[in-house]
Amino acid sequence: MVKTLMPNDLEEALHFMAKEKPLIINGGTDLMVQRRTASEMPLNLEEATLYLKHLNELDYIKKADQSVHIGATCVYETMLYHQAIPKLFKACLHLFASPGIRNIGTLAGNIGNASPAADGVLMLVLYNAKITLKSKKETRIIPIQSLITGVKETTRNPDELITDIEIETPPFTHTYFKKIGGRKSDAISKVSFAGGATLKNQRIKDIRLAFGAVNVTVVRDRAFEKTLMGQSVQQLQQNIEAIKTHYATLIRPIDDQRSTARYRKKVALNLCEAFIASLLEETDG
Repeated sequence: MVKTLMPNDLEEALHFMAKEKPLIINGGTDLMVQRRTASEMPLNLEEATLYLKHLNELDYIKKADQSVHIGATCVYETMLYHQAIPKLFKACLHLFASPGIRNIGTLAGNIGNASPAADGVLMLVLYNAKITLKSKKETRIIPIQSLITGVKETTRNPDELITDIEIETPPFTHTYFKKIGGRKSDAISKVSFAGGATLKNQRIKDIRLAFGAVNVTVVRDRAFEKTLMGQSVQQLQQNIEAIKTHYATLIRPIDDQRSTARYRKKVALNLCEAFIASLLEETDG
């Protein structure tokens, strides 16, 4: 007999996790697609299952001094209209899902699904997200790039739940987000790019570049970004070919039903160049 649980609180959920190592269903928006049958009949789940969607204990957005904490059951629609969520993150939310998905889907589910094309994960990487994992025996807080290690692969242990996502709120003066898909919105990205920069006296104080759907995980090179700090905007633009050459070694896309590797790589580098060119323009961040 398959065991299922809709826990009354987090403690009960963690107890069930320790005992059963279950399949976790939060919004279920990815799972329903992955497990659907040709007959479109209701899912026949053969493993122990934990349902979290109703767990209000994890449904929150909390502003800290220089960061925001987002609970695991908080849906995208709540994030979209919350004042603490950065504008760039909201720009992404407007495009990557339909209203129906936004009202049930969560960042925790996006993380657990571990798709390199996930726009939510792209933003988490850009904003240096830290993920809290809880089990009956311990609590771990790890960077998003240490948690997601490959396509559908994470370092989450079978008895751990994602409970909290913390993102930084840097004072970007310039931001940029583009996704390329079959439609303008509500489509899986062929390629996506997000950039953020803080300029002071036309020099780079902070710069971040993240590429989605072009490798087994979101591509971001924080060590290389540090080499760009202190440069003027003009220097950055003069060095654009060297910057693109560097990222070309990290961008390793595939051919699939949505696009080709050649197209993805070309577009990703073009978006990087467009972001750097945009740094001379005034934006509202």
